[in-house]
Amino acid sequence: MNRYNNKYFAMKMDSISRLTVVLLFIGPISLLGQESDRLTHSVYEDKVPHSYLESETSSTIGSLEEYVRLNQELPSEKIFLHLDRPDYMQGDTIWFKAYLWYGFDQLPDTLSGVLYVDLISSQGHIMLTRKLLIQNGTAHGQFSLDSTITSGSYSLCAYTRLMQNPDMGDPFCQTVIINPSRQNFHFECIPVIRKQPGNDSLQMRLKFFEIDPDGNLNSTYKHDISYTLKIGDQILLEGAISLENTKKYILTCGLTGLSTLDSLADLEIFIQDDRLFFEDQFHIPLQEYIDLQFFPEGGNLVCGLESKVAFKAIGPDGLGREVIGEIKTGDDTLVTGFSSAHKGMGTFMLKPEPNKKYFAHLWFNKRKYIVPLPPAAEKGVAMSVLFSAENDNPFVLIKQKPGGVIEPKYVIGSAYGKIWFAAIVKTFRDSSRLQVPLDLLPEGICRLTVLNAEFNPECERLIYVDKNQRLFIEVTPDSSSYNPRSRVALQIDVSDASGIPVETELSISVVDKEQINEAGVSQGISEYKLLESELKGYIEDIDSYFENGHCTNNGALDLLMLTQGYRKFVPADPSMEELNFQPEKSIDITGRIEFKGSKSREKKFNYQEVNLTLLSYSEDFYIETTSPDSLGNFLFQLPLVQGKPRIVLQAATAKKKPFIGSIFIDDPITPRPFSTVQLVNKSIASTTEELVAQVQSTRKTEKSKSLLPDSIAWSLSLEEVQVTAKAKDWYRRYEQDARKIIDLDTLDPYGNKYDDLFDLLVKEFGAKWHLYRGFRTVLLPCIKTARLPHQKGIRYFPPVYVIDGNIYWNGAGFNFSGLGDLEGYPVNEIKRILVMPPMNPGVVYYASYDIYGHPWFVSQSMVVIESYSKNTYRGDAQGIKTFILDGLDAPREFYSPRYEGPLRNSPVYDGRVTLFWDPSIQTDFNGQAIVEFNSSDRQTTYDVIVNGIEVESGYPGEGHALVYIKRKE
Repeated sequence: MNRYNNKYFAMKMDSISRLTVVLLFIGPISLLGQESDRLTHSVYEDKVPHSYLESETSSTIGSLEEYVRLNQELPSEKIFLHLDRPDYMQGDTIWFKAYLWYGFDQLPDTLSGVLYVDLISSQGHIMLTRKLLIQNGTAHGQFSLDSTITSGSYSLCAYTRLMQNPDMGDPFCQTVIINPSRQNFHFECIPVIRKQPGNDSLQMRLKFFEIDPDGNLNSTYKHDISYTLKIGDQILLEGAISLENTKKYILTCGLTGLSTLDSLADLEIFIQDDRLFFEDQFHIPLQEYIDLQFFPEGGNLVCGLESKVAFKAIGPDGLGREVIGEIKTGDDTLVTGFSSAHKGMGTFMLKPEPNKKYFAHLWFNKRKYIVPLPPAAEKGVAMSVLFSAENDNPFVLIKQKPGGVIEPKYVIGSAYGKIWFAAIVKTFRDSSRLQVPLDLLPEGICRLTVLNAEFNPECERLIYVDKNQRLFIEVTPDSSSYNPRSRVALQIDVSDASGIPVETELSISVVDKEQINEAGVSQGISEYKLLESELKGYIEDIDSYFENGHCTNNGALDLLMLTQGYRKFVPADPSMEELNFQPEKSIDITGRIEFKGSKSREKKFNYQEVNLTLLSYSEDFYIETTSPDSLGNFLFQLPLVQGKPRIVLQAATAKKKPFIGSIFIDDPITPRPFSTVQLVNKSIASTTEELVAQVQSTRKTEKSKSLLPDSIAWSLSLEEVQVTAKAKDWYRRYEQDARKIIDLDTLDPYGNKYDDLFDLLVKEFGAKWHLYRGFRTVLLPCIKTARLPHQKGIRYFPPVYVIDGNIYWNGAGFNFSGLGDLEGYPVNEIKRILVMPPMNPGVVYYASYDIYGHPWFVSQSMVVIESYSKNTYRGDAQGIKTFILDGLDAPREFYSPRYEGPLRNSPVYDGRVTLFWDPSIQTDFNGQAIVEFNSSDRQTTYDVIVNGIEVESGYPGEGHALVYIKRKE
């Protein structure tokens, strides 16, 4: 019988954590000389003499301080992206909000000031990038999916510059699917293998969806379909069937007699008639393989010590597979059996014997697997965690062989890089036990580490601590159901676990549930913050572990800690590397000046006497002065600004005369892309029915636009107007249709002929001056394509502005304030400019439906600008350098139509997938907020998802609701 003699103490490491935060900025600080009274002691006596504790404490704390100094981790950053939905179509917009937290207490991040978000293709190419301002631990933005973004699987990757350092946090990555927007025919094949003793069969459900020009699934559409099912060159089944639109047909093929090597079949589909030519091939796995891995609790098996061994079986898709098997020795002696309990995970007990090897034996899909278990060590320590229903605090059981060296063991409790408690356990004979003080640990995944007397790690185990530290968010619609195009109001109530209202900022998305595939995608921030961000790999069905903010399946969650949270200790490198990438708090402008004169004067020239003055013509005018170093190198650190402000850098000598020489500006330093980022398997490939619903909505919208009187060809496909901002000489595609083209290198070589962009447009293109709400702008010819009874004719309207292939302004959201920023646009930054006439296909591509659609019906002109690259400009005077600063991207505002007044009877079909998006919903002192939006034309169900983090505590929370749209009788 085991005997326990517990002698331990626990320490709150609050003062150490404060010093560690200082380490990040000041550098290494030794804790060896720290006085012991600065540490807070929580001593658990448990019948231990007080004199013993006193004798042990003085020497132990010094050793623990040394251990902490060598093993303390720098706190890392974490990111979560709330997307409006998981799958999109070409031409859509991806809306997102980022939540960042940092440090030992996992509070909203105030360390970094800039967030980078990349849209990465399945080949690893960065297609689009956003650089966003972080405020109070949040940032928000969007990606517009133009025609350069082809259909396929992509990954959204969010990170900061600080994450470029090792162990300073991993980027957040989520897979998104981008579907083709103009695909009218979709074919679906869903295979199922029916298992029957001696008579397995393959059933294939075939169905096609064909959308007519009106956006409907026409029931009169039929096709004769030829099919061939093969394994290699062997034909298993072939024939032809006649199939109606949206009707299913089941093909059945017996699998009797197939070899276990026949693992893949190919189904070839062929259609050719007067309306359609279609052929495709579907790969159907016949034999499924599994990967079985074993994870001894604590990290190691030790001969003579009984240990719990966890296992996990997964299939080719990374999802769990339920298995049953046996554990046998190398001479085929049965030891024990095992079976999975949750998502392919389970445990069994094993007491290894010396000089024996152990193997797992199981059958899966008619294939036998023999998998070796990890070898057992001849000596060592085994660790297990015991959970009790009567006591919330688990026990750590430390076992070793009888007769071994009796020495103290240390148990360290850590989480998020901080050591929260340390305990000494005096061993006696073969084992010792320690009750884990959960009150000293934070909520989430915590790490229990066993150290020997020399403070070397021997075992480690993860546990999940559930303290119900969440925000509780309730979303309540003001009606049980709504009509299409009606006002929907949602009341949001936020409270803590005690029911006290919480003032905080939330993000909300409302999407058409029937047009998206939510399978396998968690939109909740709590599960990610407390679980996903602390474990490696994909967590299958993460919602099964939690309900209403509580852990509801403790046994399954502990299986996850034992397998996906498996730890096998590797001795740590005690050195702490200096951070190579510091958090961004400013925009750094670096460069050098180079004096031009005689060689003798160049050698004697003192660069440090040059005065550099930088002026930023942004929304908030900014000026800064500095001097270069002895080599002429300089650095300016500007506040984080959005947009692309004009910068003027002036160099003057000590006598205030212009500097004679050149000024060079370095290219901005951006974080290197994460080359190892892989697409996250979240099983969100759009199903056929959901994709078809999206295409139908697009077709119906285009059809309704084309019926407008005197309208332009709204059904213009994106494939017909390929606009690629990164293409070389991209502007040349517009030259043949331009009203006029001006090359400024020829017309204005010194950059002083025009006051600004508007002056250029008035003098060279006949634009008309216009005063709008206190600022000047210009108007160019437009065409009114339709007119409502109360509207007047319009001949001139602000044009669309496209700079270097990117939309600068097109009137989206009826926001005209952006025109004011163009008034001071310097002409010496423009290399070439042209104006496109209204109703040109290129103009239609860049225009906003808010202007060309109902109720304005205005086709604008378009101004296309090509600027200089590499900070090159015309007409800079001696000692002056003018350039455009690549600032942060300004987020756009989500436009949600209001069906009031003339818009109530708009003939344009509304089939939006994302009905509403707001990244910044603020609750009041009662913890409440009201959001309103209008429903679309579809009779469907809306999915409402709300996320948020409380700033003071860092507690996460999410809310969910359904909204029903029904046409009332």
